[in-house]
Amino acid sequence: MEYVNQLPGEISEYIINNYEEKIIRKLIVSNYGHFLPYEQEEIVKLTKENRPECRDMIEEKIKAYLHENDTVILDGFVNFRLKDYKNILLESINTSVEQFNIKREYETFISLLKHFIETQIPLYNTVNLVGHEDGGVSVMTETGEYITEDCMGDNILDALLTIAPRQVKLHNIHYMKNEELLITIKSVFEGKFIICKGCLICGRIQ
Repeated sequence: MEYVNQLPGEISEYIINNYEEKIIRKLIVSNYGHFLPYEQEEIVKLTKENRPECRDMIEEKIKAYLHENDTVILDGFVNFRLKDYKNILLESINTSVEQFNIKREYETFISLLKHFIETQIPLYNTVNLVGHEDGGVSVMTETGEYITEDCMGDNILDALLTIAPRQVKLHNIHYMKNEELLITIKSVFEGKFIICKGCLICGRIQ
């Protein structure tokens, strides 16, 4: 009797482990077949991360089915009795496709900015980004002269694109609250980005 009570849970676990990825891939091909194979693989990965836990829902459906039937053919059960489960997976796929598109657009944006930087003549070898307690950031030369003072948001990136320095040095990173901006700057100046662990500029600003 105990095993009978455990059976729905075991079947549910088996379905998730052996059917779920196949269902996800089939839904992606049916609804987003225009994506290239490597793009579909990325969407599969995102969907696995995004999809909610469905084990209990599947288990309840199995219990209800076994209450009226002595046997269960898994292929038929999955195909005809788990429409709600498939709808949940499709919603997760839709969310994952949106994330994938946003990520792709961002990568294209970063690639364009990198290309732009590479085609510019650097006005300075190194510039310093100095964080302030209010969340603002100043852009300074190597000698400590202000290029822009206590800027916010896109103004900082615009200044760096105009200057096109060979190297960017970041001071007082703990004051910088705009993580998205930091990630963008690090990506655009990949290999040219240094985080300062303490210097005269940091000491003077603090």
